[in-house]
Amino acid sequence: MNHKHVNVRRVRTSGFGLILMAMMCSMPSDIKETAWRTQITLPIGVTVYSFSHQLAMAGFNNFFIEGGNEGARPEDTLSLSKKDSVRINFQRKLFNLDSTHLQEQLGTATIRNSTPMQALMDLHYTGPLNPSIPFHDTSSQALIDIYYALFDSSCPLLPVHVTNAYGNATLDSITIGILNKGALVAGGFIATLSPGQSATLLMRVAGNALDSVIIIDARGFIHGDGELVSASDGLKVGFSLDGMVVSKATIMDSLLDFTHRYEKAVSLSDSFNIDYIDFDTAVIEYNLITDSPVLLRVNGELRNLWDVSFCKQRNITALDAIAPNVGASDSADPQRYRGRLTADTLGKSAAARQQGIIKFGAARLFAGWDAAANESRGYYQFTASILATGRRLTFDKNDHFEADMQPVRF
Repeated sequence: MNHKHVNVRRVRTSGFGLILMAMMCSMPSDIKETAWRTQITLPIGVTVYSFSHQLAMAGFNNFFIEGGNEGARPEDTLSLSKKDSVRINFQRKLFNLDSTHLQEQLGTATIRNSTPMQALMDLHYTGPLNPSIPFHDTSSQALIDIYYALFDSSCPLLPVHVTNAYGNATLDSITIGILNKGALVAGGFIATLSPGQSATLLMRVAGNALDSVIIIDARGFIHGDGELVSASDGLKVGFSLDGMVVSKATIMDSLLDFTHRYEKAVSLSDSFNIDYIDFDTAVIEYNLITDSPVLLRVNGELRNLWDVSFCKQRNITALDAIAPNVGASDSADPQRYRGRLTADTLGKSAAARQQGIIKFGAARLFAGWDAAANESRGYYQFTASILATGRRLTFDKNDHFEADMQPVRF
């Protein structure tokens, strides 16, 4: 309440004067009426209204509201989120994807079906074996159908088998070397070999090269009781280049084992975790390119693409439901598994470029979720393998394989 204070001066007067003053005078004119302010709460209902409660009543269960997540003024932002997953079905006549380009190095190859090397080292000695006699011999060996081989850094160790073929002599301090143009490529040491005994040396050849003719070098000491009566027995050294990984080689194509898989991810959605997409029809244009002289057999595949009717019959609605519901025969059946799209021959002896169009319909593509990228993805891949025709070629792992995939209609 606001109070108005009035100051009144005391005066002395008679009773008549008082009466006269009361009749002729009034209160000062500047005094206003008394007034006050207050806050009054008037109830208009008995329910506390909650936005989240209203969402739940409308069928939006497990939603919650957050404030201040983004923006220059976070207090102005409300975010509506869902605590668990939600399944949404939507249909579009056209699903366009960006063109996807894949380019990778061709990769290494492995030697197979090569002719084994076998050398008998003649010690050129007959006579007493006591005391020890030093020996040294070399043997020139031709690599059949291998004209040059550069072993990759990933190449495994080369097994070299050594046998003492003498019946009455022991070999000690044996060193075996493989030389290319006079330079040591690989070598090993054996302390002793009794008569008839064998040993295997594991030699490192990675990073080194061999031409078509190599030298095997053997040296050490020989001793025993009696005399060496047959110099033709000697020391046997043998190995095969099968299993050796090359990064470059001039070689007959039938001696190369080459199969590589090249894979590329395709973004199907941003933020939505998609289980699958059903296509009524789809068209994909592709280009395959290589600068390698190797003749390649290329198989293209859009992974996890299945026939819609088959999926509905088996009730397959997610990627992790495929394995429990399909067998090897299903995956091999092109009427059920629709992912195998193309098979082409590629290479300079055929064509450095192949183009084509892939059409398919009534297919279900199962997507995978990439948590790091926060998106659903599909994957296509190409598997390239060498197609041997019995010709000499130069292989280089740094040659390229390229593929362009353009979904025209999805």
